[in-house]
Amino acid sequence: METANIIFNQLGGNKFAFMTGSKNFASTGSGLQFKIGRNSKGVTHCVVTLELNDTYKMEFIRCRGDKTTIVALEDMLYAEQLAGMFESKTGLYTRL
Repeated sequence: METANIIFNQLGGNKFAFMTGSKNFASTGSGLQFKIGRNSKGVTHCVVTLELNDTYKMEFIRCRGDKTTIVALEDMLYAEQLAGMFESKTGLYTRL
């Protein structure tokens, strides 16, 4: 749970959740997963995982009915790159 809280804060915390319409945050053990509000790229979920080499992997997923598609997979990201990558893959701003 500590890893999920750290990732949440690195993304921007409650301001991030408000700006992006994200909800249903859950710990995956080594990361954080959440549902995303409506966006121009059609991404519905995001999973951020802390890797063993202290970098992050981000999966951007589209769920429509029974079909689940990985829209984008980015790895070898540092903490300061998380918000920027989220913005580029979803089209949602994370800060004012």
